[in-house]
Amino acid sequence: MKIKKLIAVLLSLVMVLALAACGNDDAKTDGGNEDTSTTTVPVGDTTAPPTVPNDSTEPVDSTEAPSIMFDYLPGSWTTALSYNGEDLGVPAFTGTLEIALVATFAKDGTYSLSVDEDAFSANIDSNKDALVAAMLQLLYDTYGGEAEAEKQVQDSMAMSCTEYAQAYVDALKDELTIDEEKGTWSAEGSNMYLDGEIIGANIKAEVMLWWGELIEEAFGVEELTFTRIAA
Repeated sequence: MKIKKLIAVLLSLVMVLALAACGNDDAKTDGGNEDTSTTTVPVGDTTAPPTVPNDSTEPVDSTEAPSIMFDYLPGSWTTALSYNGEDLGVPAFTGTLEIALVATFAKDGTYSLSVDEDAFSANIDSNKDALVAAMLQLLYDTYGGEAEAEKQVQDSMAMSCTEYAQAYVDALKDELTIDEEKGTWSAEGSNMYLDGEIIGANIKAEVMLWWGELIEEAFGVEELTFTRIAA
């Protein structure tokens, strides 16, 4: 499954703030070395009970209805991912970046993952002041103060730190090109398998919950909540 690669690419657009400082090696942090390799998560018990829903509001025992996921999953679902400065490894960033992830499942056992790039671009705009402020702080920290940072950036970039930070944030939107990821899915009980990797899943009415080790590794959260946007 390509979820980890997808999110790593998105986060790298902001994590690189911590690596910037006009190429100064001293600006690099461990948080900038994101692992974009694909890790196979072993099949095993998930952290939530194996339940999936039926037409009622009560969950059903998936062992009694092992194929119910195939009836309820097909369609498009969306979830909002939110990351603050601590999540991104950029403490000076005081805003919140939001990523709208869309997962579409077909009855033939294929799926796709995509990101609403227009929404993310708009979110960059709404967080521009916070991103610029974070970039300025990183430059000042890197060069030992505002005066020295201004001198270094002016000498190397022929612009002020503020101009450089603003141009850098604007470039984030231009660099945002995320290809749709595709793969195969299957289900057994309350376990969903995306390209053979396990996710605990539960669907009730128009809401789907994902949990498990893969979710924590890919998104840094214990669970994700999707809402259906199309059948």
